[in-house]
Amino acid sequence: MRILRLLTIAVVIQIWTGAVIYAHGQVMAEDMLIRTPTVVAAITELHSHTHLGGMDKTEWSVVVRADGTPSKPYSSHDWASNHLTVRIGSDLAIIHSHPDGTAPYPSQSDQNAAKQCHIPNYEISAYHIYVAEPDGKTVRKVADIEQGKHNTINIKWGAK
Repeated sequence: MRILRLLTIAVVIQIWTGAVIYAHGQVMAEDMLIRTPTVVAAITELHSHTHLGGMDKTEWSVVVRADGTPSKPYSSHDWASNHLTVRIGSDLAIIHSHPDGTAPYPSQSDQNAAKQCHIPNYEISAYHIYVAEPDGKTVRKVADIEQGKHNTINIKWGAK
C-alpha cells in the first residue's frame, strides 16, 4: 500500500511538473536534444568563438548526429558563413555560432538551411541561443547565456 501511495505521488509530481513547464513554455521537447552534457560542451566551445571568447571570431558549426552526439566543431574561417555536411534524414540538428558583428538570431540563410535539411538550426551568440525551425519561417529564443567564471557559461533554458 505504501509503495502504491509513493508511486501515485511521484506520478502526480511528474504530471504537475510537465504541466508547469508546458504552461510556461520553458522546455520544448525538441530542445532536449541540445541539453545533453556532450552537446552543452560543444555549445560552450562554439560560444568561445563569439566576441566574449576572444578567439578568432569566425562562424563555427557542429551537427548533432543520429546518436545524439555532436560532430567535431568546424569552421571555414569565414567571418559570417560556414560550410558543413549534413546527413539529411539522419542528423538531428545544426548548431553554429554567430561572431561579433552579426545578428544574435538566425539569418534568412540559417532559416533556409533548417528548411533544406529538415532539422532545427540552432544559433549561439554571445548572450542567447535561438533556433530556426525546419519550417523555414519560425525563429524562437531557446535560452539566454551568461558568461561564468573560468571560461564557463551559464545557460538559462527557456528564456523569453
